[in-house]
Amino acid sequence: MTTRAEQSSPWLGFSPGAGGAGPSAPAQRFWASLGVLRPTLEWGTFLLMLSVVFTATWSVQSAGWTLTPPLMLATLIGYAAGAGLAKARISPWVLQSVGFTSGLLTIVTLLLVFLEGPGWFAGIHQIGYRIGAWAIAARSGGISTDALPFAVSLVAVTWFLGYVAGWFAFRRNNVWIAVALAGVGLLTNLSYLPSAFWSYFYLYLSLSMLTLAWAGILERRRVWEQDRINHPT
Repeated sequence: MTTRAEQSSPWLGFSPGAGGAGPSAPAQRFWASLGVLRPTLEWGTFLLMLSVVFTATWSVQSAGWTLTPPLMLATLIGYAAGAGLAKARISPWVLQSVGFTSGLLTIVTLLLVFLEGPGWFAGIHQIGYRIGAWAIAARSGGISTDALPFAVSLVAVTWFLGYVAGWFAFRRNNVWIAVALAGVGLLTNLSYLPSAFWSYFYLYLSLSMLTLAWAGILERRRVWEQDRINHPT
């Protein structure tokens, strides 16, 4: 009977049963530490889902509605946070608290770097003051020309899109929610743009179809494994 270690060892570059005594213990520990880098089916889901949400964010960034921090970076950080926390097997409430706290820190940090403020506390005060002034003007029927609140909302939305995509893809094995959210965001953005920007929609559609097809393959594999049916690896 072939053990799991023996199955994986050819990828690592050695075979314990093929001549010689095999690698030393330090070498085994070294190659085992690199096991997380080994290509797996989950990496396919990770990259495909990321490409879908990146398409929506890319369309917003390319539209140039206002000066913002790198929205693609906000999406990537949110996606990595959602996917990473989804793999932790502790209370979802704790994970969501950690996730949204990290999101708030990410948004504030990106904005502070973007504003090139004098410091952390002074920068936070500046952001809070400008958002407060905008809110007062909006509530009183006045006019505010400050674009910072809009930039804050774009960073927050793109981070949230990435976070939701990562969380549902790896916690619930559900890519539909992220695909739908990315589609709504993309179509909302494109509805205000010239027809030349619709190339983003066609790219999104192609990547979404690939992602949904890949998710279907993985779901079928899970059913086969539950029923103990042999299937190609």
